[in-house]
Amino acid sequence: MRGQLLEDPQAVAPLYARAIDHFGVKRAQRMLGLKIHTPGTPAAEELAEAARRYHLTAIRLTVRT
Repeated sequence: MRGQLLEDPQAVAPLYARAIDHFGVKRAQRMLGLKIHTPGTPAAEELAEAARRYHLTAIRLTVRT
């Protein structure tokens, strides 16, 4: 398995949005360590701004071939 650190806010925002959609707001807050103040998934621009402001990153895991 290979890990790639994603630091670009535009790349991180869709991953956080997908996790929030998949797990729901309450569970995603616990899993991601975020406080979400909207009833649904925040807009991509809001997530990108949060990633920029709070230095949020993600690790993309892929299978090595």
